[in-house]
Amino acid sequence: MTSTNPRVGSGGINSAYKSSIQTRLYSLREEVKKSEKDVKKIDKLKDKAKAEIKKTKIVKEKKEIKNKLEKEIDRRQKKLDTDFDKLNDYREKVAQTTKKSGIGLSLTASDKVYLSDILTKGGRTSYLSNIGNSTFSNLPKERVKTIDKRLDTAATLYRRKKERGRFTKHPPRKTTRKMFHDGVKVEYYFDWSSKDDQNPIIDMIANVRKGWNATRYAHPNSKMTIMFKNDDVGGYDSEGKYEYVGWSLPGFQNYTLNDALELFEDKMEAYLMKYDEDDTRLDITEIVFSYLVEPNKIMGSGGHKTIQQASKDWFICDTSSKTNCFYRSIAFIRLMRDLDKDVERAKIVLSDDKMMTTLINNRAKMMKLSLSKISNLSRKTATEEDIQTYVDNCYGTGGKGSQNKCFVVIYNSVFNKVGTFMPKNYTKGVLKPIEIWNINHHFIPLVRWSELTNIRELCEDKTLRDKIEVENKEDSNEKIKDKRMYEIADEGMFREYLASEFLEYDEMKKGEISYWTRKYCSAYRNDPEKVCKKLSYKNNKIAVYDFEATPNGNKNIFKTYRVSFAYNVLDDKGKYIKMECKTFGGIDCIRKWMEYLYLNREKFCSYTLYAHNAGKFDLLLILSEYLLENKEYWTIDTGSSLIVLNGAYLNLMIYREEESEEGEKEMFSMVFRDSYRLLPGSLDKLCSEFNVPHKKLTGSVDFNEMNITNCYGGTVDAPNSEVFKSDLFRLELANTVYCNWDCYGLLEVMNIFKDEVYENMGSINITDCLTGASLSKKNYFLNYYDPSDKPIYSMKEEFDTFCRNGYYGGRNEAFFIGEYEGKVYYNDFTSLYPDVGRLRLPYGSPDKIQDSSINRLNRYMKSKKKLPPLVAMVRCMVRTKNFDAIPIHGIKKDHKLLFPHFEEWTELTLWFNEIRYGLSTDAYEYEFLDGIQFGKQSGSYYRNVENSEEKFWSKGMLHDFFNEGFEKKGKAKSEGKLALAQVYKIIINSGYGFWGLNALGDNKEGRDGIEILEKDDDSFWDLLNKGYISNMNTIGDYTICRTSKPMPITDYNVAIAAAICSEARMKLHKYMSAIRKYGGNLLYCDTDSCICDLDITKYPEIMKEFCWDGIDDIDKCGDELGSMKNEAVEKLEKYFLGKVMKEFPTLDNKKIIKGKVKEHMIKQRDNDGGNDFYFDKAIIAGCKQYCLHKKTYDGGYIEASASKGVCKKLYYKDFHHLLHGSDIEEQRAFEESIKEKKPEWIPREGYRIYETQHQFRSSLINHIDGNYDITKVSVDKCMRINYLKGIVNGSETRIDGIENKGYVLPLRL
Repeated sequence: MTSTNPRVGSGGINSAYKSSIQTRLYSLREEVKKSEKDVKKIDKLKDKAKAEIKKTKIVKEKKEIKNKLEKEIDRRQKKLDTDFDKLNDYREKVAQTTKKSGIGLSLTASDKVYLSDILTKGGRTSYLSNIGNSTFSNLPKERVKTIDKRLDTAATLYRRKKERGRFTKHPPRKTTRKMFHDGVKVEYYFDWSSKDDQNPIIDMIANVRKGWNATRYAHPNSKMTIMFKNDDVGGYDSEGKYEYVGWSLPGFQNYTLNDALELFEDKMEAYLMKYDEDDTRLDITEIVFSYLVEPNKIMGSGGHKTIQQASKDWFICDTSSKTNCFYRSIAFIRLMRDLDKDVERAKIVLSDDKMMTTLINNRAKMMKLSLSKISNLSRKTATEEDIQTYVDNCYGTGGKGSQNKCFVVIYNSVFNKVGTFMPKNYTKGVLKPIEIWNINHHFIPLVRWSELTNIRELCEDKTLRDKIEVENKEDSNEKIKDKRMYEIADEGMFREYLASEFLEYDEMKKGEISYWTRKYCSAYRNDPEKVCKKLSYKNNKIAVYDFEATPNGNKNIFKTYRVSFAYNVLDDKGKYIKMECKTFGGIDCIRKWMEYLYLNREKFCSYTLYAHNAGKFDLLLILSEYLLENKEYWTIDTGSSLIVLNGAYLNLMIYREEESEEGEKEMFSMVFRDSYRLLPGSLDKLCSEFNVPHKKLTGSVDFNEMNITNCYGGTVDAPNSEVFKSDLFRLELANTVYCNWDCYGLLEVMNIFKDEVYENMGSINITDCLTGASLSKKNYFLNYYDPSDKPIYSMKEEFDTFCRNGYYGGRNEAFFIGEYEGKVYYNDFTSLYPDVGRLRLPYGSPDKIQDSSINRLNRYMKSKKKLPPLVAMVRCMVRTKNFDAIPIHGIKKDHKLLFPHFEEWTELTLWFNEIRYGLSTDAYEYEFLDGIQFGKQSGSYYRNVENSEEKFWSKGMLHDFFNEGFEKKGKAKSEGKLALAQVYKIIINSGYGFWGLNALGDNKEGRDGIEILEKDDDSFWDLLNKGYISNMNTIGDYTICRTSKPMPITDYNVAIAAAICSEARMKLHKYMSAIRKYGGNLLYCDTDSCICDLDITKYPEIMKEFCWDGIDDIDKCGDELGSMKNEAVEKLEKYFLGKVMKEFPTLDNKKIIKGKVKEHMIKQRDNDGGNDFYFDKAIIAGCKQYCLHKKTYDGGYIEASASKGVCKKLYYKDFHHLLHGSDIEEQRAFEESIKEKKPEWIPREGYRIYETQHQFRSSLINHIDGNYDITKVSVDKCMRINYLKGIVNGSETRIDGIENKGYVLPLRL
């Protein structure tokens, strides 16, 4: 803890701080004493000077002695005044600092320091005692007495309740206090107590009540939250998804006890549903009550105002601009003052938002332009220097500036005055106030109502209109705008067009062309001769970095020991020249790298720096080991550039702003990104798929050898001939080469990816995309979306929630549990989601279906009429009629997507086409309740047309996007352009998910994330008052906030995602129904695949519908989009390729290799009877838990398996153990090893497969505690048969499945 902080981390007074101010005060007093002594000696100096004057008779010398004396007297007196001022200024500074920290300061006559904690009873008593003997204090006695009385009253009330038996006092185990943005965060830590006879929910209620009764009385009006914690803070599961253990209330709010209990009860029930009894992460160890006491509730600082209160004093109107907002605010204030003098003009301007915006923009731009000629303004946002420059310029020299002489007052988010800017050379004259509200780094103008006496009613009308417009916008469906970029080919021709078509153009000819382009280009750009597609320049400013870090010997906490940094070297025009690489080693390798970036800041300015999996590893190390605690070279951009999603840091900007030698302001910045989010998959796999020169050197370094003692290398004390034999030298050399090699490989991949995307997707830069989904989204909106033809709408919350209730994922079920011996076929669709995504989907304005239409649809069903095609999501009641049919509709229950039979009427929200399909199978009966229809789309358009339904559904708004993407992927692959094929694979596979984005989060509380703020940033209080902050902490000069807030994204439509998923499930259901129809047995299905015992190549009807491309040539099955392919083919080809390369290791002719593989495939087909390839047997253990085995003609074998729950690859023999206990000795041995570590652990009955997983953990929970460490943790995991989605082997209930094996019947709900 540094001596600059008045409090230590636990909240107590920092003794080092007290010592430092005491030392400083004594030092300043000594300076004052010396100066006082010098002043006292002035009389002696005068006597001495008189004597010298008497001795000389030269007039000139006499004058020199007098002048010298006067100067010395003046110097000594000024020195004394200055020293006194320094002492007093320092006293005031300390007084304010301690006051903000809730600490009482009292100084004796000799400046002896006494610090008292005003937040505690003993501290207040001590302070009141000390100020009786002090000459200086920072808090009035009456104020402290008032605080003391208030808290004493609260304590008295508490004691009375206790005496009446209302509750028993349970003191916390630990209490901490910490300053936050002039407020105080008080946290009470209680050990979690449990009773054997209580269930977890009763335990939770008892623990919350205990802590509430012990703490809430002390902070009756403060915002608060409650957190449950576990020693196991969470980690990544086998699929790489992060799972949290602890949980908390949604944010800091004024909860009641009942509110808190109800919220936690819902969360607890959800956790109990989600996790099974083997999961130890629900063992809560601690409960924390956290209160945030705002500034106006501690030391009597200025009271906060809400915007409602402030609106009584000011006309507040946001100029709605992300740029130039300071200058726009001034322009707005001036405009309002002018309009108050011209009411008729005010009526026009205040009723026309576009006109007002144009007037403000023009004034603001002229203002900034004139200032930029005399001073280099900040590029980032208006700074204090910029504001000072503005007022100085307006005032001019000697007050001879413009007519707009003024001073500027800045208010923070709660309308406390935080800054006043007067002209530096002000002497006299009237200055007009410019008042501005600064919130979240955004300036908003404030105009006093006293200045708007003539137009106040007009302004109030505008305020009301704006409020209604915002409310209507929040409660409306907005058309997603055209995002294609065009520019005018000939400005003169465009202006002639405007003048001929639009009367208002003549009145505003001076308006910038960009304004008219935005407004009217859509009507002009249909002529390709008049507009052209706007292209962006290729961004080659890309670099990559890689860290080598070890947890060994460092309490399993990763410590970085090497950084390698590879970057594109560019010419003056930004074109690529070559790659270069630098490496930095040692305990401070990250600091060395940051210094290198700073020294070369001009060179690397605006570069995007990628690391693979940076968001969950490398970026955390940068933050923990350097950036958060150090502003030596770089500052974290605390604005909107920080993006944290699903526990991963996706985007982080650092910058440096400084003055050049010429006095101009310059800003240098760089952005850190995660390449894994753009290109999922291991670096090893990517380097192979992109076929780069620097493929990963897998296995070249044994990281188990590395530890905290040898990782930094060092000097080898040995003769030159012996150096290479040294382990120290070998390890350092190997790690340097390995780290550099990884960087070169990743940079080569990113460069190829960058070039392919830019050249083939309309000049898209990958640096404009965070993820593969955002790249796919940008490609669609820039190259395919046409809102004039098929407009897509972002929906209001009510409609989004309605449609989201019908948004389910893929179907994953086992129809058989156990071992199936016989021919087994494993087929899956080629790109199922892109395939069905070509159909008609929801576009057009969403509207509620009228009751009359709902009634008509119900009458249609009752009369057995065929329902017309309708593009809609519908809420309905469903009941099963045919219990022998395969269920069609899914329902979410206990966090699982089930496909049961509905014995009773059950409410579902479904894609309308799914209902029509259900009716066609005669498996269900329905009753419509309500729905949302999109546009005026209806099958009635095609009622009298041949194949009308097929034509109606055949081509939707994503048809060309998916079709062309798949075709271009196939073309690139056939031409050997594997990198381009991989790009298109990412595009089409990511083209569905972004439509279903959940900006509000699953529980509507917002998406979990992190915000980093400057320690004195007042936007903290705005986030808090909106209920977004759930926890916070300070680290260095930053405040880290854990937030739950909506994502600022609107261009999505969950109905599109719901429709695509529904169509995919329907296509899979049709395939499974066909298998049953022709006598096959279903064993398993997962999203786009199915395992059964039927050879579909023998059934022309199935082939025609699902494998049309393989009717004439079975080897072409699955070539076309949406066709079914045999998974055994790929497994066999891979197996035989390995066999060929083993036989001919030097063979590099791809055509010959392919021919030899084909020879083996022909032999295998002959061995299989000339029919489709099959597996010989299968074991199905549950969802994503299966293994298929096939013996090849040459005596080898192939397997297709999935083993959710464990990371290691499992083989057929492992699954055999799950059924028959064939490796029970190995299982028992593992269980004994667990018991040695956890004596209280009791293994459950049944056969299991165990493994020890090594997880890298760094949770958002820990980040708030200031701990960004990445910890390596060993966790014991197991897999067992526990299928709960159906009734196994005719059992009446869903049970463990250990003894129940056989075919699975659907559940009945």
